[in-house]
Amino acid sequence: MKPLNIKMSAFGPYAGLAELDMTKLDGGGVYLVTGDTGAGKTTIFDAITFALYGEASGISRDASMLRSKYAKSDTKTFVEMTFSCGGKIYTVTRNPEYERPSLRGDKMTKEKADATLVMPDGTVVTKTKEVTAKVREITGLDKNQFSQIVMIAQGDFLKLLQANTEERMKILREIFSTRRYCAIQDKLREYSSALKSEYEMINRNILREAKAVVCEDGTESAEKLAVITQGDSIVSVKETLSLIEDIIQSDRTLYENNEKAFDSADKDYIDAYNRYTAAEEEIKRLTKISALSASKEQIIKMLKALEENYKELLKGKPRAEELKNEAVCEEALLEAYTEADELSEKSAGQKKKAEQKNAEIENLSDSLQKLKAASEDLKNLIASANTAAENSGKLIAAIKETEAVIGQADDILNLFDEHRSTSAELEKLQDQYNRTADLKNEHAKKYLEMDRAYFDSQAGILASRLTEGAPCPVCGSKIHPCPAELPENVITKEELEGEQKILSEYSEKAARLSEMSKSKRDALAVLADSITIKAEQLFEKTEFDGYREKAVLKKSNQSFKLEKLKAEYDKCCKIISQKQEAEKRLSDYEEKSLQITERINALKLEISALCEAVKNNDKRIAELSAKLKYKTLSEAKAQIDRKRLCAFETEAGIDKAASEMQKCSSLLTETEAQLKTLREQAKSDTAPDPEKLRLIAVQHAQRKKALSEKSKHLNHRINSNEQSLKIINSEYEKLEKYENLINTVCRMSDTANGNLPGKQKIKLETFVQASFFDSIIAKANIRLMSMSDRQYELVRRKDEQNFKNQIGLELDVIDHYNGTTRSVRSLSGGESFKASLALALGLSDAAQGYSGGITVDTLFIDEGFGSLDSESLKSALQTLAGLSDGNRLVGIISHVEELKEKIDRQIVVTKQKSGGSKAEIIV
Repeated sequence: MKPLNIKMSAFGPYAGLAELDMTKLDGGGVYLVTGDTGAGKTTIFDAITFALYGEASGISRDASMLRSKYAKSDTKTFVEMTFSCGGKIYTVTRNPEYERPSLRGDKMTKEKADATLVMPDGTVVTKTKEVTAKVREITGLDKNQFSQIVMIAQGDFLKLLQANTEERMKILREIFSTRRYCAIQDKLREYSSALKSEYEMINRNILREAKAVVCEDGTESAEKLAVITQGDSIVSVKETLSLIEDIIQSDRTLYENNEKAFDSADKDYIDAYNRYTAAEEEIKRLTKISALSASKEQIIKMLKALEENYKELLKGKPRAEELKNEAVCEEALLEAYTEADELSEKSAGQKKKAEQKNAEIENLSDSLQKLKAASEDLKNLIASANTAAENSGKLIAAIKETEAVIGQADDILNLFDEHRSTSAELEKLQDQYNRTADLKNEHAKKYLEMDRAYFDSQAGILASRLTEGAPCPVCGSKIHPCPAELPENVITKEELEGEQKILSEYSEKAARLSEMSKSKRDALAVLADSITIKAEQLFEKTEFDGYREKAVLKKSNQSFKLEKLKAEYDKCCKIISQKQEAEKRLSDYEEKSLQITERINALKLEISALCEAVKNNDKRIAELSAKLKYKTLSEAKAQIDRKRLCAFETEAGIDKAASEMQKCSSLLTETEAQLKTLREQAKSDTAPDPEKLRLIAVQHAQRKKALSEKSKHLNHRINSNEQSLKIINSEYEKLEKYENLINTVCRMSDTANGNLPGKQKIKLETFVQASFFDSIIAKANIRLMSMSDRQYELVRRKDEQNFKNQIGLELDVIDHYNGTTRSVRSLSGGESFKASLALALGLSDAAQGYSGGITVDTLFIDEGFGSLDSESLKSALQTLAGLSDGNRLVGIISHVEELKEKIDRQIVVTKQKSGGSKAEIIV
């Protein structure tokens, strides 16, 4: 990466736009960045790093602090850099987050951080994270690597030199692409861990299954099994398998013997059960014979009683025939009862209808009277509406005239309100202006005092830097008999510039407030003229303040009048709006009155017809009543049903008695037949004791159950043990495979991760990086030997006694003057600078040689040369000058005067009195 053009706007101490055309430096060689302290030399390196990565070059400068304090509020802060990398041209633009004036109003708003990157083909990458990621991809370096390899920032140049193995490993991993070796380490470690876990799990599975094996307690096998499974793992899997097979075979023998005993017990049980059930059946037969004999005597007695009852019931059969005949005769007269009831019901309905129609006539008569009264009211309302229509036109004209006068008064009052608020704003602005003017005068006085004190202290500052024998920078004398004294309170240039900035801010604010006050005064004059013109149109001429009182009074009087006019108009409108509805309702009332009258006349005719029908019905009912025995139809039906039911019950009783007599006779025959059969089946008159036989059967059943449970238990134990044996055999096959594999893989993992016991802890990646690091050290020593007059040489530490910590990339230095080897941390400041510079150059050369795509053709060095003596400085410059052969650009920030004399190509940074800094390239 090589910068071609840099633009900085409102960045750091650069208040405006500063542009550096880096192509003027002829594309390579050494150049010097020089200038006043605090002018912004390091800011140039900050701009390069910020443009690429969004961060400053040093750890003490945050991106949010990069906005220039000297910049105008509307000046944008950004860095734009065009750079080359791999023969291609890129342009990156980036701005930090900062406060700026809002586009609307006087408030401040936050400008968010943003970035764009223009690619060689013209495509544009946007957003800060995406641009930073793309830059890392193009350069092959992240910000930390860039700072350690390309830009040795002030205060950070020792980090690369004094880094430990872990820190150097991270740097070299990205540069030399050794991450794949780290991945191999991790994969081997993960694979080894997985194999160990699997191996342990197989052992646990075997132990679990061995512990699950069950055998007879107190046996020799049980004792051996307890010994084998008492630890955390199985000592001999083969011995365990043999023991389990013996246990299973022993259980199978026990199972076969138990099954034979079960078959014998089952046969004995069946014989005992059959004897028991036969005894039970014999007892049941004898019991049934006794019961049937007693039942036969009862049936004989019942049959005699049923025969007597049947003969008695036959005596009532003639009376039942008489009742049936009477019922038939009376049933023939039921139609006459029905006709009489229907006529009675019809007469009652007709009487009720006549009463309802009389009630309807009364209701209709009341409604007719109400309609007549309502019609009169509607006629009066229509007459009032006609009168209101004549008055509404006059009221509308009066309302419009009154509203116009109120509107004129409102316009005057609104202008007065605006005049009052404008006067208050003017008064507030004048107060702000007076306070701002006072502060401006105070700071102007303070600035003059500080300016005077600043120039008074310059002589004292110069005198404090004089040394006896060195020429004075003012007069050139090497003798300083009476140097000026430094005042007690020294004013710095930054403090003076800060006060000047405050004074400028108050001056600008006072001018702005004065302009705003003038604008408000002009607005007050325009408002006063408008009030006078409008008031003279409505009132007679008077004092300006009097117009407001007249307007208020006028508005009040006219508003009261308007309220009365509107109320009267609303009343008229309400009456008018009711006219059409009233006319319609009047027509409806008249039509309805006619309908009611017609309905009343019709109802009177219907009532007369109903009275005549009732009279005829009553006459026919009297004729029918003379022929009938009972009063009502329901009473006649009840008597007919009673007679028929009495006849039916008598006949049913006779039939039932005959049926019961027949059933009883059949039952006697059936009982006698059952007794005969049971007496033939009985073996004797006495039965054996079934309880003794039952107890014998129960004993055989219990023995059979016990043998069955034992068989189940043995069968379950055999199946469970066979399953465990199968699993252990399967796991044992896996175990044999894993034993050889795990030893090989674990050894490889320990070797790759530097964990071999009794060996140095060097990881595979570190071992690979060590070869690259040796190359870096070799290239660095070429320059370090030159810069140190062949005194110092870097060497990679080989600590053969250290078996505890990760090693492989530690650095020592050989002092060829005394033949000692010691840590690089023991070097002095100047020696450390030369060693770190040599190492940075060696790393840059190695990175280009080994890493495809990483091209380090730019180097920036921020300070450090002040720690070198003249001879060391000379050799360092010769070393850096030698880099230009490869078209490499080397930038140095330094205050050392000797460098200014030796390096012609310079970027000179100077402070300006108006605030801010400027930078220019001198070649």
